[in-house]
Amino acid sequence: MEAAARPEIVDASQRRFGSQGMPHGGARLMSTGDELRALQDVRSILSEFGEEPIRIFGQEIPSCLAQLAQKSDSPEEIRVEALAALADLAGSNRGALLVAEVGALPLCVRMLQSSDEATREAAMRVLNQVQQNSDVF
Repeated sequence: MEAAARPEIVDASQRRFGSQGMPHGGARLMSTGDELRALQDVRSILSEFGEEPIRIFGQEIPSCLAQLAQKSDSPEEIRVEALAALADLAGSNRGALLVAEVGALPLCVRMLQSSDEATREAAMRVLNQVQQNSDVF
């Protein structure tokens, strides 16, 4: 952990990811059969607390989100939800930088060529969020 977590973030993380909390949520994100629920939990925590949980717990979750979005054997619903979580995270300057640091931007550019409209829209939303919220891009 990078910084001391606010108790309410730890509580929310443990409610959604078990006693180990969000740092171990990456394993749950990548486990077969539970990805959608785990993605929804990540989005819920991000909507409630912004980027602070990621700042506290590190890059494991954003990295897993990018991996899920690019897995060719993931259903489109999982890919779209992973991209949506990345877009949520990119809603602030620090979050936009995290999304870029985990390599999600080239992924999103590739996803613009997807045959699935929802995937294309989700990828565009990530790119728009990073462009709007980053001082660098």
